[in-house]
Amino acid sequence: MVGARCGLGPAAGLAAMALLAGCSLTVPVSGSSDTAGEVFTGSATGYITGNGDLDVTSSRGVTCTGAFHYVERGRLGNGAVRCSDGREGDLVFRSTGQAGYGYALMSDASLAQFLFGNVPDAGPAAWSQVYAHFRALSARMAGERTYCGSFPHTPGCSGRDLHPASAMAAKTRPAAAVPAAAPAPDPLAGLTYPPAMPRPDDVAVIIGNADYRSGDIPAVPPARNDAAAVRRYVVEGLGVRPGNIIQMSDATAAQLAEVFGTDRDPRGRLYDWVKPGRSRVFVYYAGHGAPSGPGGSPMLVPADASATAIALSGYPLATLYANLSRLPAAGVTVVLEACFSGTSAAGTLVPNASPVAIVAKPARVPARLTVIAAGAADQIASWEPDRSHGLFTEYFLKGVAGAADRPPGGNGDGTVTMDELRRYLDGTVAYYARRYWGRDQTVSFSLPREM
Repeated sequence: MVGARCGLGPAAGLAAMALLAGCSLTVPVSGSSDTAGEVFTGSATGYITGNGDLDVTSSRGVTCTGAFHYVERGRLGNGAVRCSDGREGDLVFRSTGQAGYGYALMSDASLAQFLFGNVPDAGPAAWSQVYAHFRALSARMAGERTYCGSFPHTPGCSGRDLHPASAMAAKTRPAAAVPAAAPAPDPLAGLTYPPAMPRPDDVAVIIGNADYRSGDIPAVPPARNDAAAVRRYVVEGLGVRPGNIIQMSDATAAQLAEVFGTDRDPRGRLYDWVKPGRSRVFVYYAGHGAPSGPGGSPMLVPADASATAIALSGYPLATLYANLSRLPAAGVTVVLEACFSGTSAAGTLVPNASPVAIVAKPARVPARLTVIAAGAADQIASWEPDRSHGLFTEYFLKGVAGAADRPPGGNGDGTVTMDELRRYLDGTVAYYARRYWGRDQTVSFSLPREM
């Protein structure tokens, strides 16, 4: 039976729970491991905040407790579990209201599959269907089972950090900086670009914010690979001298201001590096974005930001755009592997708020800038399941390397145009975000306009 508080009956779904502050919903959980014939039963309780608790006991007398978080309310969620025998693992599930199914990868390399709510257990056939569903949803995670890439706490892998999405919800997690688990080996390491003519006056800024100092802001593991891969593109594909690249890892608010300037003084270090009328500027950012509040302005989230004071500790996207537009450059391109909805592939950044209700007010893009962003204001910038790259960055780089020029979207003339790149990203990022994570993600383009 489903236990509901605040007067909701068994027929009420999790979406309905979001309408009543302080409510929770408890559902039964049952499942089994793919090793040793272990089965388990227990319960899970979800709260209006989007978080929840899990308690199960196995047929071997092992008790496991965990915490989970809805990445997309009523649909996709993830979290972490720890057991009394020392095992721990990361879980991913799909909810259909007050019922659903999922799996957990444990630190002994076993795969546990589970059902929750009023879902009848039809035995092995049911588990086979669940497993097949997640193979289709995320072949890399459930099919190839790249444990070290997705779950570095597996024996033989370095580090023992839980999935970053659980950092906010897990009761056992200390309130300290959440280190970014090492991403999988970079699948783009061998990617080559059409050779570019040297551009000795061009300048690039590349930022990869993976680790956040505040314990309530989850890490962004792909940001390191993303920034490294973009650097190779900037040097090989754009012809920028390595000495003309400003590269920052885990940039703080002060560092962002030092490079880009502030709303009072736009002349940061980047301004000093630009040769008027000759330098082209390329800016790349991978990391968190968030609104300053419900309906607030979008902010880049520095490594030293506070989730409870994004408006004060973030770097306004509007300031970035305004200051870049004031550069005396021949052209400025901004590429953003970030979203500004207040939630991310690692979990929510806006405390005590439903991600569905948080939509940032779009920042106006000045006429002189080219801006390509991972998704719309209310969308999540998804990662590859093995956390090797952000989906957008991976396919952006593959596109500019030549994939976008090939049919059916390209004409094969050896040059990647902006229209070809847009068509290619529409056919890849949007598709894989749906396939892997069941969510919409549409790459956003803002091109220069006539003054």
